[in-house]
Amino acid sequence: MGYTTDFSGSFDLNKPLDDETYSFLCKFNETRRMARNVDPKYGIEGEIEWIEYIIKSILAPKGYILNGEVNWSGENTEDTGTIKVVSNKVITINHEEYYIINKKTKQQTAQRARRKKWNRAHNTK
Repeated sequence: MGYTTDFSGSFDLNKPLDDETYSFLCKFNETRRMARNVDPKYGIEGEIEWIEYIIKSILAPKGYILNGEVNWSGENTEDTGTIKVVSNKVITINHEEYYIINKKTKQQTAQRARRKKWNRAHNTK
């Protein structure tokens, strides 16, 4: 039983691939790099590791700079996020974690506003 993750978006290079690198990446793409009995919790982290490996080992040494953004969406509704690459640096945003952090910040801001309003009404600081 597998787990499906859909991706949308793209990464762009600062220059066209040379023939040797293009050929290597095409062949690399045809290989299987993961065992079939991997822990299902491994998830998106495996994809990120491969992007980092390709940047560090193949692209960056040849002067390529990768930029772009790809969104992911897994079978579970909370399994969504974004892989962002800025000048070869990989950043991931797990949308569920971002939502929780954002929700907490909004709650704290609302709580501070209520406290200020109460303090003004009661002439306290």
